[in-house]
Amino acid sequence: MKKAIAVLLTIIMIMGLCACGDNNPETVTEKFFTAVKEQNKQELLIYAENPAINVLVNNAGNEEEITDIFSSITKNLAWEILSVEENDEKTKATVKVKISNSDFSGVLATYQTEAVKYTTDNLAAAEFTKETMTQQCIKIFAQHVKAAAVKDTVKETELDISLYKDENKRWRLEMSEELKNAVLGGIQFPL
Repeated sequence: MKKAIAVLLTIIMIMGLCACGDNNPETVTEKFFTAVKEQNKQELLIYAENPAINVLVNNAGNEEEITDIFSSITKNLAWEILSVEENDEKTKATVKVKISNSDFSGVLATYQTEAVKYTTDNLAAAEFTKETMTQQCIKIFAQHVKAAAVKDTVKETELDISLYKDENKRWRLEMSEELKNAVLGGIQFPL
């Protein structure tokens, strides 16, 4: 479960640390969303200057479930850049984006119900260990995320993304809860 959380935290880190070669707010925003959508690990390394990205790129074990979770979350992610405004000094910008994604807001509740049932049903089993419990709970979570991705329920959000120029004159996205929730479809993760 920690790896799944780390993958999604990676997306969050990318939101706050996005930068690219074509240094303008629209291109940085577009490349950020494209890297998330395509799950481009090499591209994500460019945007994320944080050790959390190493979990995504170099994770071991449960790769199939983690990939399923990430693929499901990004499957229906779509965006449209509506406008771009820069301040007079060209040090801050606002990019208005319409973001749509599957609605994952109910996943945690359905996962918890099934995970608790699995745990209580198997607690006395000889082969039940912390590792087997964790692996099975990740599988259960991945199944619920995947199921939510194929439903017709879509969350659509129009929001302003703030960008700023860093000390190297590169545009970077500022992370906000609104942006995180829009990109991730409102998903909450078990701890």
